[in-house]
This record gives sequence, structure tokens and C-alpha cells, in this order.
Amino acid sequence: MIKINKPAFTLSEALITLSIVGVLAALVLPGLVKNSINQANIALLQSTVANLNDAIQSELIKNQITNIKDTTLYKDPRKFMRNSFDVSEECQAAYDTPCSGAKYTNYNGTSGGIFHKVPTLLANGVAIDFLNDNPAPHILVRIDLNGRQAPNVVGVDLFYLNIVGETDLKNSLQVGDVRGLLQDGINEVASTVTNKRLKQLCVSGFGTPCYLLLERSGFDPKYLEKSY
Repeated sequence: MIKINKPAFTLSEALITLSIVGVLAALVLPGLVKNSINQANIALLQSTVANLNDAIQSELIKNQITNIKDTTLYKDPRKFMRNSFDVSEECQAAYDTPCSGAKYTNYNGTSGGIFHKVPTLLANGVAIDFLNDNPAPHILVRIDLNGRQAPNVVGVDLFYLNIVGETDLKNSLQVGDVRGLLQDGINEVASTVTNKRLKQLCVSGFGTPCYLLLERSGFDPKYLEKSY
């Protein structure tokens, strides 16, 4: 009988190998988890915006409306949300804990303050707030993808975007479109602002440049990690 000796790892070699695997996992897994969360957030944001856009367009077409101020969305946002989404809770005060009162930070680590608006909380955890008092012809929308839950960072789980208030064919704006536009007191024309400039504004806490940059990136979850 021929006896074959098969080489095997010693206990020390096995322990060293496991230690190396553990170190690599510790280095790699947080990045993978973060990327997975970012992808899920962007997918949730896209679906929320798509549903919002569909609901607005449906009302505009059904009632032949040409100005956003004639919509239920503008006149009675809560009624619009009840008719269009699966609403979990309507906050009656700015500090109702299920919906608002959370402290936010900017992507660069600076304080972003506390928001005092009164949003609607959806069954999937998304909080949506319409800021009709905005001086521009468009409605500013705040979307927090997980309500008061962390990380509460502008450009990560908090975004500002716009509902076009009136048609402006010169700038390719159609009433009711839900999209990224520049506001927040930024005196720059969206079409002329570079991606580098949008990133600078976004990481310092301006919400609308974040969504506009995200749009331009093709909704890349790593849009703020890119060099523009």
C-alpha cells in the first residue's frame, strides 16, 4: 500500500490566516455596507420622486391645470399627500418627534441646524415637506429618506428639489416637473453651474445643489466622492 502524506496547515498558520482574513474583512466590510446603504437610499429617492411626479402630472392633466398654484398640492398639501401616498402620520407641530425636529449636519462635517417645518411621514419612513412660501415660482420640496433616523446628513439622506411652478420653454421647464434647480439664495443659473461648483455648494450644506448634482451624475450613489 502506498501511503500519501498530504500537507496540512499547522495551528499557528491557521490562526495567522484567520487573523489576516479578519483584518481584511474589518477594512472592506464597512465600505461595502456604506455603499449598499447609499444605493438603497438613492433607489428610494428615485422611486419617491417618480411617484410624486406621477401624482402631480395626473392632477395637471385631469384638471387641465397650467399653474402649480391651482393644484391641490399647493392649496392643501396634506390632502394631496393622502390622495397620492401611503401616509403614516401627519405632524401637527414642528417638533412632533416622528417627523421633524432632527438635527442635521453637512457633508463636510459642519452643523446644518434643525429643521422646523411640518412634514408628512410616509409608511416607508420617508418624510416629505413642501415649502410653498418660497419666493420663486417653484415649490421647494424637502425629502428626508428616513425621517429622524441617522445619519441626517444633507446630500446623503436629506435632499431639496423643486416642483416647477410655471412653464418656461426658454429654460426647458414644464409646469409640474419634479427636478433639481438652484435656489436657497444661490444667485446662479442652474444650466451654467459646473459640477465642481455644485459639489462645493452641496458639501457646505446647500440642499438643492445636491439633488441637481445627483441628477447630473446619473444618480450615482458615490456622486459626492467624485472629482469634478
